[in-house]
Amino acid sequence: MLFSGEYVRRIEDNPSNPFIVGVTRLNIAVATGKIIAYSYSRNSLMLFDINGRFNGIQTAQSVVDTLMSQDGKHLVTVGENVCFWNVHDLLCTQRVNLQSKPYRAKFSVDENLLFVVVQSTTDKQYSDIVVCPVACQIRVFVLYCIWTHGRSEGLWEIVQP
Repeated sequence: MLFSGEYVRRIEDNPSNPFIVGVTRLNIAVATGKIIAYSYSRNSLMLFDINGRFNGIQTAQSVVDTLMSQDGKHLVTVGENVCFWNVHDLLCTQRVNLQSKPYRAKFSVDENLLFVVVQSTTDKQYSDIVVCPVACQIRVFVLYCIWTHGRSEGLWEIVQP
């Protein structure tokens, strides 16, 4: 079911249509009339108009989270990389390799910053939070927080690579 605030529309599940089978994430941009669907099994992002007509497809590897900007013009996928997509034509405008596996993301209130939580690959138990401005130039700040037994020890170190 797709909800745009004005009506509910159902796009029928049709096994003969490869573009709507196995969708695991769905983002709806009411302001722009676009729907972005992600299929984990097919590693692909699919673009539809608000009526469910197919508009395009792009490869996106192992996406674990998707975020849509409030204006509906940009999509962020979090997976092997953090990728910024133009919703109009589904082109990847920026790609950031974080050197570790991200698993959650959230915009700041004004959408000028993107916070991404990634898993550490070291033997210490800590969580990394990466901050990427959504503007054209991406700068990455890493905040390290020591974790023991699921609790923060309150030690934060800010590193700018």
